[in-house]
Amino acid sequence: MKYIFGILFTLVILFVATYFLLGLWGIHFLDAENFSKILWTTGILTITAIILVCFVILPFFGAGKNGKYEDKGKVAQRKID
Repeated sequence: MKYIFGILFTLVILFVATYFLLGLWGIHFLDAENFSKILWTTGILTITAIILVCFVILPFFGAGKNGKYEDKGKVAQRKID
């Protein structure tokens, strides 16, 4: 559940950043002529956030919690199966 909450929180942050970036470029958020640009930008940022969470954040920062390492002394060692 915490991963879903984290993904949704990340998406909200990216949507807010998208809104401000579009305003910086002079694209008004609710204009019909810019709607496709808004959808493409939001889609690209959403896909990027999902890729970052699934393939970077979870594997690298969540690996120690899954029991893949055991503590022997001061340096963590990979478990031998």
